[in-house]
Amino acid sequence: NFGRSPPTPADGAAAGDGDAEERLLALQIEQAKRDVENMEVQLQKVLRREKAARGVIVKKALYGDLRLHKESLADGLAGRRTIEAEDLVGPTLEVTSPLQCLVEQHTIVL
Repeated sequence: NFGRSPPTPADGAAAGDGDAEERLLALQIEQAKRDVENMEVQLQKVLRREKAARGVIVKKALYGDLRLHKESLADGLAGRRTIEAEDLVGPTLEVTSPLQCLVEQHTIVL
């Protein structure tokens, strides 16, 4: 499908039917879960290699709206404490494992 054209429903439902979109979203969520499970093998391989070489180990990585809440701004920018997910406007997604899997020869390759 290109642009915003709805998928052609197999069960005869009307085009643009919300049920078709919900089914598509459910399929995408299931595929993402399988991808994460499959990534675990690669993650363990990368972690073993990097730990043995005292290389790059990603402790925490977040993706999303990383702006700080006003009450956390001063401390965060001054480096007085570690910024936590609760300090961020969000929403955020935890991406530590996927980012660690991008490490090659002690470098994060994007």
